[in-house]
Amino acid sequence: MSPQALGTPVSRPRAGHRIAREGGYSLIELSVAILIALFLLGGVLLVEQDVHTAYGDQSGLAQLQDEERFAMSLLTAIIQSGGHFPNPWQNTIDSALPALTSSTPQGQSIPFQQEQAIWGVHNAGAPYDSIAVRFMTTAQENMTLCDGTTGAGNTYTNYFYVATASGNSYLDCELQTGTTWAPSPVQLVKGLQKINVLYGINTTGTDNNVDSYLRADQMTAAQWLNVTSVKVTLTFVNPLANETGQPGTVQFTRVISLMSRIGVAP
Repeated sequence: MSPQALGTPVSRPRAGHRIAREGGYSLIELSVAILIALFLLGGVLLVEQDVHTAYGDQSGLAQLQDEERFAMSLLTAIIQSGGHFPNPWQNTIDSALPALTSSTPQGQSIPFQQEQAIWGVHNAGAPYDSIAVRFMTTAQENMTLCDGTTGAGNTYTNYFYVATASGNSYLDCELQTGTTWAPSPVQLVKGLQKINVLYGINTTGTDNNVDSYLRADQMTAAQWLNVTSVKVTLTFVNPLANETGQPGTVQFTRVISLMSRIGVAP
C-alpha cells in the first residue's frame, strides 16, 4: 500500500519559496544589444563609404593625369615638329610649306602664308583657343600625326580645338594631308574644358630669342612666320570639384619650342 494511501501528507513548497523561472534576456537587455549592433554596423558602413569615396577620388585623379599626360605629350610632339621638312638637298621650306588657305570639315578657315608653320585662333569664351601646326615628313622619319598615325611623304596640318558632344567636352583634332582634310575629327581626350595658347616671338627682329608671348589676335602676318615657341595651358574639369575647398578646374602649362627654330628638342 502506498504512503499516500496511509494518509502521509504530500510535500509542498513552503511559504516564501518561489518556483525557479527558465533563463533568458530581458527586453532591456535585448534593446541594448540591438543598439550596440546598430552602432557597430553604422561604423562599418561609414568606413566602407570612406573607402569607396577614396577609391573614386584616386580613380578620378589617375584618369585626369592620364588624360593630361596624353594630351600634352601629343601637343608637344606635334608643335615641336612645326616647320620641319626632310632632306634639305631635295626640299625647301617654300616647297614644303606653300601658301594655302583651306577650311576644315567643321568650317574653320585656316590661312597659311608660304613658309608659315603655326597658326591659331583666340576666343575669350567658348570654344576658346585653337591651334594649327604643319610640317612635311616621310615614312622613314616616323613623325607622329594627331590621329595616331605617322606621316608618309607629304605635308600635314594638325588642327587642335575643344569641342562638345553629348554634354562632355573633348580635345579634338582634324588632319589635313596635302590639301585634303580627313572627313571626320578625332576625339583625343575627355574633360578638357579649354585651351589657352600664347606664341613666343622676338618683337624686335626675326631671330629665335623670345621676348614676348602673344595671343593669336595680337599676332601680325610677319610674326606668324617667326614663332619660336608656343605656351600651351590646358584646363581640365576637376574630378574632385564636388568636395569642399576644391576648385572646379585644374590647369597644366607647358612651353614647347619648335625644333625648326632652335635646332634641338625642348
